[in-house]
Amino acid sequence: MPDAVFWLVLGCQFIALWLSRPYMTFRLVPWLVGGSFGVSLLLFLSLTVLQANALPVQITALAGCIALVVIPRLITVAARRRMADVENVLTLQLPFTGRWRVAAAGPDPLLNHHLVASDQQFACDFVSLDGSFGRPILAPADGAVIMTSDGMPDRAPSPNADDPSVAGRPFGNYVVIRVGDAYVILCHLKEGSISVRAGQQVGAGEQVAQCGNSGRSTGAHLHIHAQKTPEPAPFKAQGVPIAFRDGDAVRVVITGDVLTG
Repeated sequence: MPDAVFWLVLGCQFIALWLSRPYMTFRLVPWLVGGSFGVSLLLFLSLTVLQANALPVQITALAGCIALVVIPRLITVAARRRMADVENVLTLQLPFTGRWRVAAAGPDPLLNHHLVASDQQFACDFVSLDGSFGRPILAPADGAVIMTSDGMPDRAPSPNADDPSVAGRPFGNYVVIRVGDAYVILCHLKEGSISVRAGQQVGAGEQVAQCGNSGRSTGAHLHIHAQKTPEPAPFKAQGVPIAFRDGDAVRVVITGDVLTG
């Protein structure tokens, strides 16, 4: 019986890690990986020094697998409830086509590393499920292009976001679009792909650039946030809450969500 439970738990461990992939944020990864290591340790002990009590140890490991799946989802449920109370939300269209996953967004620091910056407290990071680099990036609303910044090379994917080459330009190549009284900033764009200029009017859904990996970034993705002032100013500007039209619904997105444009 313990041997059968061992293989069951081992399989559940791999399934749990697979199901937890959408929540592998900077701050949740250590907990998820640490929890998986704990499960592995319990399984090892059940076959060695705790062999006499193998079954209860393996059941404990199974509970750990369940926790790996459930806890990130409980965190996102709580975060979504908190976002439901946010007022004066700017509703945007999705700035892309195809299926994209939300890699970082929401009011919980475990889900969203942007929260430390006042301008990015409502920021969202998106990654395409079909590969992000070079994907068309679209204007998320009708508006006026206020400024653009191009010419920064795209980086190779790296776990080190704080490369010296990006000092002073964390957003990389970007486009700022005025939408009503807010300024929407699309960041980490591909070098040489920006197809609009300051002063130009754009319509929602019009291509403005391509997704890239410029600036403070570990891999190709789109960073988008809105703020009250036009100049990109990390830690200085004041962020504006944003939501996205997803089919017939308007969604305030949270890490792990998948949207189709």
